[in-house]
Amino acid sequence: MNDNIQAMSLLEFNSHIRMAVESSMLRQWVVGEISEIFCASNGHYYLELVEKSARNGSLVAKLRCTIWSANAAQIVPMFVDVTGQQLQVGLKVMVFVCAQFHEAYGLSGNITAINPSFTIGEVERQKREIISRLMAEGVMEMNKEKQLPTVIQDVAVISAANAAGYGDFCNQIAANRFGIKVRLRLFEALMQGVAAEESIIAALDAIASSDNPFDAVVIIRGGGSRSDLACFDSYDLANNVAQFPLPVITGIGHERDNSVVDLVANTRQKTPTAVAEFIIGHNAEFLEKIELYWSDIENIARAALSDANATVTDLGDALTGFARNSIANARTDFAQRQRMLQLLLANRLNIRQNEVGRLRSQLSVVAKSRLQKMNDSVASLSKIVEAVSPRDILRRGYTITIANGKRLRRPSDVAKGQTITTVTIEGSVDSVVK
Repeated sequence: MNDNIQAMSLLEFNSHIRMAVESSMLRQWVVGEISEIFCASNGHYYLELVEKSARNGSLVAKLRCTIWSANAAQIVPMFVDVTGQQLQVGLKVMVFVCAQFHEAYGLSGNITAINPSFTIGEVERQKREIISRLMAEGVMEMNKEKQLPTVIQDVAVISAANAAGYGDFCNQIAANRFGIKVRLRLFEALMQGVAAEESIIAALDAIASSDNPFDAVVIIRGGGSRSDLACFDSYDLANNVAQFPLPVITGIGHERDNSVVDLVANTRQKTPTAVAEFIIGHNAEFLEKIELYWSDIENIARAALSDANATVTDLGDALTGFARNSIANARTDFAQRQRMLQLLLANRLNIRQNEVGRLRSQLSVVAKSRLQKMNDSVASLSKIVEAVSPRDILRRGYTITIANGKRLRRPSDVAKGQTITTVTIEGSVDSVVK
């Protein structure tokens, strides 16, 4: 190796790179997706732009960028005002970048301007692509084809529990002027932010697996910026709503345009309060129909009752004459049947009395014979019992020895020093075994 090689330090080398970058005046509008972003307390924005492969989504380029507070104070609010979106992870932007190089921190870009028109167009393009995909898959109209029940009584509500829109919805349902009762069950979910899409889909899954037979699902959220409502333009959430087995009613609270979820839902209302009014109005229509039906039934019933009264009067006159003739004929027939029954009963009673007398004689003979046999059996059993009685055995001079409360059969059943009892006809004697 040549010991005379001239080398520069890393700092010197990086300084040359910095001077080369600065001298090139590399400034350009750049399109990228925000993968990281952080706003420091001093107003500086630190973010990372990436580009992904259109073929497989793999990372193909990355650049660390900054928006210094002096520029951020002007361009960030303008961007939010025009687009309705905050700078956030996942947002695709067109920014004017000045390349810069620092000896210690490496290459970065200084963002001095943001093109809001690009982001608006990009959001709309993505939205159109999602709608086209849903239409191509044949699911766009699936939830709209589901019939709302005649009366909506049990409703699954997807919302944030503390959201003002949810409170307005519940109050509107509870205080409706018709006094209609609707049972509500909240399935809480995040309604904005990166995790909102997954949270709402999880709530839909919980409703689908619930044992409660809901009539409809309501997704409600109060107004907000476009970035707050971005989750409602996602393919996965819209696809879940489109294919959900129950009718879905949305009240996401923005009137400027419809989200993709609004477009695939069964029914779209502007606000959570409007959803409550729709449900109450839907049920009130049924009540009005019932009242009309009741009025028609009442008129029909009155006419039928008038005709029936006239018919009853005519039938009453005819029935009176018929009843008189029927009663007279029945009385004659009853008298004849009564006489025949009396004769039949007298004959049957005489036959039964004769049978009872004969059976009584037979029973007396059989009972005396059975009683004699039983007496003989009892006498025989008494003699056998007396023959085997312990008392009779003792009377003949035998004794019984008892040890431990049991009759002693073998000498080996007792031990030395144990007390045994000998029973005779006249008493008992205790002994100790030696």
